[in-house]
Formats: sequence, C-alpha cells, structure tokens
Amino acid sequence: MARILYSWEWGAGTGHLRLFAPIAEHLVNSGHEVTLVTRDLNGTSALFPPHTVRCLPAPIQMPAGHRSIPNPVTLAQLAWNLVFHNEDQSADSIRSWRDIFRLVEPDLLIADFGLMSLAVAKSLGVPSVRIGNGYLCPPSGDSPALFDLFLEEQLDKEALDDIEKASRCIISAIGKALCKVGLKRQPSWRDLLLPVERTVLITIPALDPYQNQRENDATYLGFWDRCGGRDAVWSGTAEIKAFAYLKPFAGLKSLLTELTSCNVATALVIDGDANLEPSIQTTHPIQLQDGMVDISTLTKECRFAICNGNHGTVCRLLTAGIPILSAPLFLEHRITSAAVHRYGCGLSIRPNTPGNYYAAVSRICSDEKYRANANQFASENRHYGEGAYERAIAQLETFLGHQSGDAFH
Repeated sequence: MARILYSWEWGAGTGHLRLFAPIAEHLVNSGHEVTLVTRDLNGTSALFPPHTVRCLPAPIQMPAGHRSIPNPVTLAQLAWNLVFHNEDQSADSIRSWRDIFRLVEPDLLIADFGLMSLAVAKSLGVPSVRIGNGYLCPPSGDSPALFDLFLEEQLDKEALDDIEKASRCIISAIGKALCKVGLKRQPSWRDLLLPVERTVLITIPALDPYQNQRENDATYLGFWDRCGGRDAVWSGTAEIKAFAYLKPFAGLKSLLTELTSCNVATALVIDGDANLEPSIQTTHPIQLQDGMVDISTLTKECRFAICNGNHGTVCRLLTAGIPILSAPLFLEHRITSAAVHRYGCGLSIRPNTPGNYYAAVSRICSDEKYRANANQFASENRHYGEGAYERAIAQLETFLGHQSGDAFH
C-alpha cells in the first residue's frame, strides 16, 4: 500500500479533477491511500465519494501590487504573474507545501498543473509523476519552452529578452526561497522540472503545444471520457443543430441571439451560473440541458459545437469529427483554439466582443470545409481515445511496482 499525494496548484474549472477522478478510484480500490491537494474543494466533493480520499486546500498565491506580464508565453512568465519572482512569497508557498508533505508523508507525488509541489518533492526526495494535457506538463529543458512554437514568429528581441529575464528571476527567487525554508536549492529549470520520474500526457500530439519541443521525457497516452452524460435534447424545428458547452461570459446572450438569427437550434450546457432570463428559451431555439451531455452521441445530428476551447472538450469533439466555434476565456483556451484554427477545424470569436459573432456563426454553419477537416482530424486521431485510461493505469502500476519492488494491486 502506498500513500499518494495529488497536487493541483494552478488553473480553474473541474477538468483537472475529472481527469484524475477515475485514476483515484482505481488507486483507492487497489488499497492505496490518496490525498488530494486542490484549488477547488467544492468541485472535489462533487466528484469523489465521501471518505474515499482525503482532501486539503492547495496553498494559493494572492497576487497584489505587482506588474503582471499581459500575455505570458512561457511557464516562467506565468509563474511571474503568480508572484513567484518574489522570494518571500515563494518561501511562504514552499513552507506550506513542505508542511503538507510532512503531514501526508507520501510515497509518490502525482502533480497536475503547478510548480511548487514538484520543487518540494525534489528537495525532499519524493518520487513524482506529472499528469495532464500538454499545456499542463511543459518539457524539462534548460530554459522554459514557449507555450507554442508558432509564437516564436511573433516575438521581437525585446520580448525574447523579457522571457529570459523572467526565467532568471523565477529560478533565483525559488532557489533562494528553498534555501530559506531549509530545503535543497534547484539551480535551473531542468533541475526544477526533472524531479519527475515520468510525464504522462493525457492528450494527443496534435493538441500538445510543446509537441516539437519535447525530449524523451513524456508518453502520449491519448485521452478518456469516463464522466458519462445524456443524449442532447434540442427544441424547435431548426434544420441546423449545435451543441454548446460554455462558461458564462459577457457576450453569451449576444451569441445565443446570433445563433437564433442563423436559425440554429442549440443544446446548451452552462458550466456555472449564467443568470439567463427565463425568456431566453421561449424566444430562442435554445434548450438548456439537464446535466452533462455524452459527446459521442452528437455525431449524427450536430452540425458544429461551441465551447471555450477547454482541452478535454476539444479533444472529444474533434475526434468525433465535429467542427468547433471557440470563445476562449483563458490562455490555455486560446492556445487550444489556435490549434483548432490551424487544422482548419473551426473558428474563434472574442467572447467579450459581440460584434464579430454573426459572421463567425454564419460561416461555420455554411462552409463545409470545417466539417471535412474535422472528419479528417478524427480519422487520424480518434484511435488515441481507445484504451487511454487503461494505458494510464498500466503506467502508474509499472512505476509504483518499480518503486516498491512489487506490483501494487
């Protein structure tokens, strides 16, 4: 029996936890003790049965009064925006993670998106595995890799100098903070990210922004969807049907209006409280869904889908051959949406600029090239969804077996 610590430090939404939930269930059923340290305890309680795992809140940085980098393009710049260039703030975070490690005494760290739990694990000699999509698991090179190599064409010398400056500042601050807390200093990005014994990528190469920058330190396992869901339900008699899975944003009501203008019936799932007026469903062919929808059931009726560009949803939609209209809210959304556009499988809109919605909706409704490209993408990549969960479990079993000298189930 092993004590396993799962850490989720950065990001938002329940996608991180949904990805890990079936793995945690398997580990618990195999007799292991699992502790979740997460940003969202409410989301944790909704996904994990009571008394199966221990849940602790993740240490949260509170950025205040510092200059943020408007459009970060590396992990170091993202860490800067979370105030890890500040030695005292970094030391506070490291101290909190050290205390968590002392409390749990893990045999293994499974790290989702973040940095400090990995640094503390390395300093304490705790083996670690990273798990997540490509964006969440940057390669362990000598310097922080660009989130997307296509960005390099857009960067001038000043921007590249800023990237190097952020990298030096973050490594210096974290290194000094580790020493201040009495832990071993990690002198480079490679040292910081190489506590990882293995990187398990829950994605496909086509949607990994680092796919051309990785060394032999990662395994692509594909993706899985074990959350279930119901068939989509549409209202009205509109010929064109769409599926929408969206977080609330400023232009949501305008988008629904434009869908109506294009005579699109929409099966809508809202991730959060959108405060839609009751009249929205009586004056629009919009049908709010009762719970999650099984994306695999959409292929026959759904002309296109609308989402924020969250990785798991994009994976499942494109490998089902469904083109996408993206309304990206966060950096990860923008990177994934850019990949969708690059493969010709969809379009993006600015979620807070309603003026560009009609043209985009009309275009994705009428231009068959998006469906053709999505079908081509599906034929080349859908095999990554076959047996991915079983491959992930096998990887962890092999790793834990090597650590203990015995099989773990």
